[in-house]
Amino acid sequence: MKFNNEYCIIKNIITGEPIVNEFFVSARVETGQQMIKVETLNDIPISDVPQIPEIGEQVEKNKLYSYSGQVIQCVQAHIRTHFEPELTPALFAFYRENSDTLEWIESEKVLIGWLRTFEGVRYEVIQAHQTQSDWTPPVTPTLWKLYDEGGSTEPEEWVQPGSTNPYMTGDQVLFNGDVYESLIDNNVWSPSAYPAGWKLI
Repeated sequence: MKFNNEYCIIKNIITGEPIVNEFFVSARVETGQQMIKVETLNDIPISDVPQIPEIGEQVEKNKLYSYSGQVIQCVQAHIRTHFEPELTPALFAFYRENSDTLEWIESEKVLIGWLRTFEGVRYEVIQAHQTQSDWTPPVTPTLWKLYDEGGSTEPEEWVQPGSTNPYMTGDQVLFNGDVYESLIDNNVWSPSAYPAGWKLI
């Protein structure tokens, strides 16, 4: 079975114990064991995920672990330190069951369309990412937009993105009073700087 940006759990068909539990960017998996394929950590029963290794033990990249009643993903292979996962966002990503009433937190993987409240203001994710302390919603307009309770689809004003938060194909922006749609992925240019990358709507 081909996996693309999905989580895979393979359980021993006799014991039910997890054999593989990790995130595959692109992989072919063949097994005679029981296989569970899910798109988000939200769909994984915590009982199917092993406990995080003890301090001093190896933690494997892309592996899923249970920690304090939550599922976390190791984003970088390392030897477990005494620092808790929530204090080491370069090593671990957290995942909470999505709800429109959650507060914004650091080190959480968020998906397009999710809502989070930051300093009393509701924001909507417009590009999937892992939150970090210097990427709060007010300062990252290519990752978040103010949530419109009325459902307006008015695009946000174009802002200069960096290499980590470019505009993608289909993203719409306001630029000099006009609405433009990106024709390419990883678009970091304005409509005036690279007209071939944008279409006037």
